[in-house]
Amino acid sequence: MAGCDGRFVIFLTFMTALAWFPGIECSDYGRLNVYESSTLKEKIELSRHHPLCVVLRIADKDTRLEDSVNTLVVKEGNGGGNKFKKWQFGSFAFEKVTLPPIHRPVSFPTLRCYTGKHTYQEFNGKHSTKAVSKWLERLVLQQAKYLEDASMSAVELAQEQFNTVLIAFPDTARHAQIEEMVFQEKEKLSNAKAFIVHEDATDLKIFKNKFKMRKLPAVVVTHKDNVNDTGPTTVKVLSGVTLTQQSLGVCLQARHMGIPHYDMARFKSLMETSGSFVPTLVGFYSYFGSHAQLYLRLLSNSVEEFRDMGVNVRFGLVNIEEADINLILSRWVDPKLTLSFPVAILYYWDNSSKIAQIKVSEQRLTPLNLHRVLKETVGFVDREGQEVPYNPLHGYNPLEISAVFEGPLGTKCSQHSHNLTDNYPIQVQPVKRKRKVHVVTVEKKEEVKLWHDMFGTETINKNLDMVENIPVLTGQYWSEVIEKSHAPQHPLQGGREWAGEVTKVALVVFVMAECRSCKNSMPVFENLEKSVKYIEGGSMYLVNCSVDHALCKNLDIRGYPTVTAFRGLGWLHSSRCIGDEAEKLAQHNNYVRLDYHGVLLHDNIMDWFARVSAPAITDNLFDWPDAKADDVSLFGVLTPKKSDFLPIPPQRSIDYYYSYECFRLVCERLYGKVHCHSVYNRDIPEREFEDDDLDLIVSKVILKRKDGVSAVIMKLGTSLQDTVEDESDTNLHKFHKPHRYNLRPNTRCEQDHVACTNLIIAYTMDHSRLPVTQLTSDLFHIHSSESMKDSLPVMMALVHRQNITEDSQFIKELRAVAYELYNNMEVVTVDADDYRGWAVRFVPEGYSMTVAMDGEDPLDMHVFPRICFVKRDNHRRAAFYPPVGSDLKDESWFQKENLLNFARKVLSRPEKHMIGTDHF
Repeated sequence: MAGCDGRFVIFLTFMTALAWFPGIECSDYGRLNVYESSTLKEKIELSRHHPLCVVLRIADKDTRLEDSVNTLVVKEGNGGGNKFKKWQFGSFAFEKVTLPPIHRPVSFPTLRCYTGKHTYQEFNGKHSTKAVSKWLERLVLQQAKYLEDASMSAVELAQEQFNTVLIAFPDTARHAQIEEMVFQEKEKLSNAKAFIVHEDATDLKIFKNKFKMRKLPAVVVTHKDNVNDTGPTTVKVLSGVTLTQQSLGVCLQARHMGIPHYDMARFKSLMETSGSFVPTLVGFYSYFGSHAQLYLRLLSNSVEEFRDMGVNVRFGLVNIEEADINLILSRWVDPKLTLSFPVAILYYWDNSSKIAQIKVSEQRLTPLNLHRVLKETVGFVDREGQEVPYNPLHGYNPLEISAVFEGPLGTKCSQHSHNLTDNYPIQVQPVKRKRKVHVVTVEKKEEVKLWHDMFGTETINKNLDMVENIPVLTGQYWSEVIEKSHAPQHPLQGGREWAGEVTKVALVVFVMAECRSCKNSMPVFENLEKSVKYIEGGSMYLVNCSVDHALCKNLDIRGYPTVTAFRGLGWLHSSRCIGDEAEKLAQHNNYVRLDYHGVLLHDNIMDWFARVSAPAITDNLFDWPDAKADDVSLFGVLTPKKSDFLPIPPQRSIDYYYSYECFRLVCERLYGKVHCHSVYNRDIPEREFEDDDLDLIVSKVILKRKDGVSAVIMKLGTSLQDTVEDESDTNLHKFHKPHRYNLRPNTRCEQDHVACTNLIIAYTMDHSRLPVTQLTSDLFHIHSSESMKDSLPVMMALVHRQNITEDSQFIKELRAVAYELYNNMEVVTVDADDYRGWAVRFVPEGYSMTVAMDGEDPLDMHVFPRICFVKRDNHRRAAFYPPVGSDLKDESWFQKENLLNFARKVLSRPEKHMIGTDHF
């Protein structure tokens, strides 16, 4: 019994030690606690304050690595140490869950330690207790600096040791976001320290008084170019709405460029310089300016390079958000030069010894561009006035020789004897004869390959994890798969870019770990993956939003699972066809996105996907379709490239005419906005089209609308300017934006394919909107790339089907209003019979809940027709007509004069007439 009692005492002592040590969690004797997905996710969220080390392993497999970690932590706890006081330890089995909440490691098992939500390190050494101990000790020591409690004394000490000190003051709402942002920016700096001051910190009031902070969250940046500098420390406080990742990044970047910031006194000293004047380039920037970080980074490269070369030029920066910026701009900056920011201005002495200023070209501030500006104004010289040679793009002739005596024998260099050769005789190695081996060639049976086998994304898919045979796409490969779409060259056209006979469409399903609906729908997604590959150009991927938070946030994914199709455009891009202007007008991204909103059943999704993956152009041969079948149609008239009726191209150029590929690219850019058709040219004999290997060009492009309006946008042999200015169809020019096309005189489409593409896209977008547009499901769920700030208010008519027939008095009155206010608002109709789920949501705030509770419609908001006036960028407010509570039986509500009066009132004073609404 004594032995048993002794063993029991030892056991109690061991268990007491485990319970006393807070860092380790054990599920049973000798094992780390196994985390579930939700628990692991929560602990990662808190890992900035409580670092987390987790052993990632295969389910139901014991590992030596896990034993080593467990032994080490238990030993530390038994010894009474507090090395891992704030640390947490556990394990996670990857194959237990279908969709893990974290990135999969390269190999198993792996020890991964999180020191922030998106910051972790992995142990790659030998799986022994000693090796793990050394690695963890180094990591704990490193992390101890970050976990230091923030106090005024600690901050003052850090200011003496570091160039930059970041002090974050998070609030409750953005606590984790502010912390993560500050530490991410700190990691980019070589000599910096970051502190977090929480809302319950002892020194919070002292910090607020010292840095004059009024609101939280806030970040204080203190900076010195040299820690030994006795001058004042630069202090910048970012708080409230001004505190973003971009503003903090720009602030830190500007302070680490080694360029002085010009205030009122420094600018005055510059402008009142007497004697010799050193040319000074001053960059004006804002924390919220477009591409400010890229602008400053390129300027920094130029500063570093020119300083090393000793170029006679100074640099300075001005933050336009500083207090005295208005005085600086009004006194010493030409207002014509600062219409937009960031901008760089060069100050120099002109021929009359007066200080002149010139705006540096709006190109990027690369060393090459700045060299060109300096050379044209003040000369690219050093401080003695000697020209500094600079030609980074210069190429040297390999046959150039030097007059310097060098080489192995000390002789003068020549073409046959220079620093890459010598005069020693070359020993030629004897050539050994190889016996010729008779090889029997066995002819392999040619395998029939689908389009995917030749042009798919199989190479990239090999790098992706698979869930139920579906590749899991990550942010790392998003651009390669979705935006560039990985469609290669045409197999029969050599080095030419592919014409794109197949539309590349990716079906992407966004899911979340621990999402019950996602798990229940996995059998549907498995069947979809098998079906999608039989649609030419189709592919399917999963995106785990538990791992790729930023990607899903940027795409505004709100519910799970979300089924979306992406029509890739990057593979259709051709420098011969499209320019920057068309890119800007038509689509900011290299894809068109279409969301699926329906029942998650295989057949329903496949019917939708087959429709949205169809080619953007319908080929009609000689049969012209009815233009009134669609709201807007774009027709490309095709002519054989080798037709005898075409003019002979200059210098017999094979790419002279506007190609079918370019027209295809136009239609992909306009997908969802217009329906494209191709038709054969009836003005030439049909025998010209009998060639089986027919290569076609576009000789004419025509825009046709459902209301009978049509226009020729481009015609072979006619200048683009003449085509656009042709106003023979007067109805077209009654309601559109003023022409804004940058066309050179007498330029024809075949002479400038880029200008032609730009014109077709811009002209179609300007004239494609009908006075009254019928809203459909596809149109509603295609994500438009048009800027919200440029979009017009929308008058939405919620109607029954009989209200929008051609002989309906309601549609006639509505169309008359739409024509008169075409440039001030958009008018759309929603069929409440087909889309009742939408129509009943356009109601005042809280009304849907009232109807659900009472089962009645007290204000007749579910009675149609009625009007709802909204803005594209704010669906929380709307104006209702007839006014809420009015008698809808009075037909005079919908007469033209009354509708016009209502529309003009809302357009002139929207804040007065719009009220809060339910979200729709």
